[in-house]
Amino acid sequence: GDLRTGAFFSGNNQLFADVLAQKITELGGIITVRSAVTGVRANTIVCKGKTQKCSAIVMASPVSDLYQKIITAPKFSYTHFYAAIMKMPRAVELDKHKNWSALFVAPKTKDSCITSLIRAKHMVKTLSDNYLIINYKVMSDRAISEKVLTKQLNQELNRIVPGCGLGKLVAAHQWKVTMPIATT
Repeated sequence: GDLRTGAFFSGNNQLFADVLAQKITELGGIITVRSAVTGVRANTIVCKGKTQKCSAIVMASPVSDLYQKIITAPKFSYTHFYAAIMKMPRAVELDKHKNWSALFVAPKTKDSCITSLIRAKHMVKTLSDNYLIINYKVMSDRAISEKVLTKQLNQELNRIVPGCGLGKLVAAHQWKVTMPIATT
């Protein structure tokens, strides 16, 4: 992806969730949160003692081995990514916008790529404008050295935001198992 196929918001990440939730409810969907799901069978769930048929079920957390045994669904694979903090030489502007919060990039490749940039000061008030929080999708759960990760992040950043300069990797965390994706 690149800046032309991404979207950036002047609010926080919650803005993305709010817009998505609004669209789901406008289309007649029902969103249930903070409710224990006690059973899942194909497109039926048991929640608060009631059985509900669903056209789709979204699970936004890792699925444990035990949970996979009670779900009658296809095998799961997982996305893999790094969450990284980069200190850039100066504040990064997006398409000449100085006051942005997040950029979500629509990947155009199955290779490793940046999927989102977040101005760190919107998450951690003590950090300045030149810090970025980056979600970087990778193809496997194999570890990447800091040197290689820094090089890959800088290449991607300068492809998405040309001329942003070379950043310094401040911190990185590898998420080996994140959101489950049905393989069928």
